Amino acid sequence: MAVYSSVLQHESVWLSDFFHRFPHVDFSFRLTNATFQPESTSYRESLEFWCAVPVVWCVLLWLAFLIFFCLRCCCKVERKQKKALCSRLCIGLFLLLGCGALGAGLYGNEEAHAGVQDFVDAVVATNRTVENAFEVVSALDNVANDLQGRDAKALQNAVISISNVTVREMISDYISQIKTNVAKVSKDITSVKKQGLHVNTEAVVNVTDEVEKYRWISTVTVYSAYFALFALVFTGLLKKSKRILIASSALSILCMAFMWILTSAYLAASVGMGDLCADPDTFVISQVKKQVEIDILEAYITCSDKSKPFQEDILDSQTLITQAIVTLNTTVNLTAPFHIDDKIAVPVSMIRQDLRLGPWYLSSLLTSVGTCDTINNMYVQAVNSICYTTVIGAGFLVLFSAVVGLCSTFIVIFAACTWPYLGRSRERSRGYTPVDDTDPFLPGPPPYINNYGSIGTPSSAILNANGSSSNIQAQGYRDVSNEDRRLMNGRPVAESPPPSYHPGHYMEQYFSLAPRPNSISPSS
Repeated sequence: MAVYSSVLQHESVWLSDFFHRFPHVDFSFRLTNATFQPESTSYRESLEFWCAVPVVWCVLLWLAFLIFFCLRCCCKVERKQKKALCSRLCIGLFLLLGCGALGAGLYGNEEAHAGVQDFVDAVVATNRTVENAFEVVSALDNVANDLQGRDAKALQNAVISISNVTVREMISDYISQIKTNVAKVSKDITSVKKQGLHVNTEAVVNVTDEVEKYRWISTVTVYSAYFALFALVFTGLLKKSKRILIASSALSILCMAFMWILTSAYLAASVGMGDLCADPDTFVISQVKKQVEIDILEAYITCSDKSKPFQEDILDSQTLITQAIVTLNTTVNLTAPFHIDDKIAVPVSMIRQDLRLGPWYLSSLLTSVGTCDTINNMYVQAVNSICYTTVIGAGFLVLFSAVVGLCSTFIVIFAACTWPYLGRSRERSRGYTPVDDTDPFLPGPPPYINNYGSIGTPSSAILNANGSSSNIQAQGYRDVSNEDRRLMNGRPVAESPPPSYHPGHYMEQYFSLAPRPNSISPSS
């Protein structure tokens, strides 16, 4: 925080200067004045221009996504796919970067909230100080009225019984002197009351509190939604779920609008705060000069002269009160020889009580508004809370909201390149394998006409069961031996695919080739 002194010292931060140096152009692309003037139409357009930049970027991203997905839908996807390890690693990298940016953004959100709260606290403290000063002024005004009226009249009536005319006249002169001093005090206090700070900042506090409440809630909600969205993408990667990745990508494209809207709002606010922090004194004086005298206002804001604005008047009032106390004591001493203590006891007691309250009230008034230190310190706190803490928080939000938006963009792109692979990997895990129809060694399609890909059927053996059994046996052995020879050579027969597999069919063929007892003729 800033070191408070009698001279206003802003704790400047380079970030406010950075935002202040942004080019200020209106929607006609003409340069405008960078001075903070929210009532100026051209200046508001310059802020709206920067507010529109992230929104336009978001729209361009949506158009790019539309073109990207249209191209992916129209292009023919190759059957042979490689593993999606690289794209999955890229998604994980951008997930980590996005989560880190979300954490930094939440930190910036809390910093901005702390700065706004410090600003509100400073304004509220200023209001309370000024209100207490006005209460003290009112109390002093009442004391002065009592001293000039009721108390002085009661003391005047009490000393009438003094027979010595000279002493009575002297006491009357002292009472008149007390009334004169109190009248001067009342005049000085009235000038403080008339020239003091009559600024109603309650509306500023209420509006700031209301806007800050919705700003904080909106930012936390959007960031929390992105945390949940990134968790959904991570779950889809772990489960290798195509559906989860598609759903999370669609949600990312929708939520992207909220993140870039936040970025645009914080960018415009940061540029505005940078312009304000370049010269906050001029803006405050221009806004309050209609309610407070310029000399008084500049005395509190610049605090170049510690004795201003009301130190001299209040010190004079303290001197007059002290003189009134001395005059009252002299009056009491003059009445001592005449033994009228019982008559003057009550009015003297009331006057002394009021005169004792006077220095205490004046000392409190001198501390609060008599010199510029207290109000100036609160003003410095308010300025630094906006130009230091809040600007840093807003800068964090601008930067890391944009980083989250870009990470979400790359996550959607890499997820679109990943989910086709995840779909085929899940099919392979269920028992489906990719098939190349041009492979000559694949089994033939059903109904396996002409025994394609199978061992020859024993139909000839069945048909020739009543014929020469030796021919059947010899042919069967010859077929088996030829098959064994082919296997031993280790070379597949040209244009001969492997036999198709049917449960139990091969054993049925094997047993049908084996010689049967009734088919073997007795040896001669």
